[in-house]
Amino acid sequence: MSQRPGRLVATLLALCLIGLTSARASEAPTSASDANTGLLSIYVFSVGSGVCIVVACPNGARIVNDCGTISRNGSTTAAVSYASRMLAQAPADQRYVLLSHPDLDHYNLLRNLGYEDDPGNMTVVYGGQVGGYRGFKTTDWIKAAADFQAPAPSINCASAAGDGVYILTNLVGRSANDNSAVAQYRLGSTRILVMGDATGVTEAAMLSKARKLRAPLFADMLVASHHGAITSGSNSQALAAAVRPGVLVFSAGGRFGHPRCASRDVYLHLRPPSLKVSQAHTFTCYYGVNRPAPPMTYDLALYGTDDGESAIVFHTDGQRVSWASCPNNSEACLDQSLEVARTMLRQMVASAGIAPFP
Repeated sequence: MSQRPGRLVATLLALCLIGLTSARASEAPTSASDANTGLLSIYVFSVGSGVCIVVACPNGARIVNDCGTISRNGSTTAAVSYASRMLAQAPADQRYVLLSHPDLDHYNLLRNLGYEDDPGNMTVVYGGQVGGYRGFKTTDWIKAAADFQAPAPSINCASAAGDGVYILTNLVGRSANDNSAVAQYRLGSTRILVMGDATGVTEAAMLSKARKLRAPLFADMLVASHHGAITSGSNSQALAAAVRPGVLVFSAGGRFGHPRCASRDVYLHLRPPSLKVSQAHTFTCYYGVNRPAPPMTYDLALYGTDDGESAIVFHTDGQRVSWASCPNNSEACLDQSLEVARTMLRQMVASAGIAPFP
């Protein structure tokens, strides 16, 4: 593994080698625009007590994978602005919304991103029960169909066969959280897992299906279940052992005591360790509501979006990965994370003597 410092004080960038000898060339872009980079990038913005994720696909498509909050922080406006800019980079037929389940803190910022109840404006794929989504016309929305073995047919996030977004679970329990749609993003040998508000029921259903299919569930990056909660079996030891994340993100604002320190410990205590080494940074967890633990400094890829109101961004070319933490959802930091990632990944590809991505 290789580690290099970021170019800005605001940027924390760590670079990890996943396997240079097996790297492959990505499809060449059809446009020189910012939308089509040949990389798969996921932006987990800081929006207070909620979650807002935008995925930039290697084919230029954009996916909002949940975006909402019930307690905004001072950087939420910056997050919405940057997310809106990302969406505008893609044509209307390549703008997607993937909602895990109908909790307000996962979807009530959609209108701030330009969603207008117009089926021609964005394609909306929903998890859970459609009747639970309030304040939106849902007749044109598409129900998420769980399938470990094929990408979601209504979302095109692929530049090669086998890549794209896979819905691993949907509608497996009784509660709204049980029924969260879990999304897995694939590019080459890289996997990103976004858990929504998955509970122990959700996680167990996913793990059971994976065992039956003998499908590995590793995650180079994991956006943890239910903001880092431990209630209802979220962030189980079984999940952690199966996923073994390299980069771990808790999207939470602290209002409900998330992320819980017990959830952190589930991943932190994996043996052998799975979290990648990073530059030192502060991480805060909670023993309960209004019971924060003293902030700790880690040199591991363990992040909470409430620390510094930071967006966490992860880039991959399908073999190598890079990630950054950008305080206050800084536009300059987020922009530079992509430029630094492309430059560094190109250098690694060139040094290995293989064909580069665009």
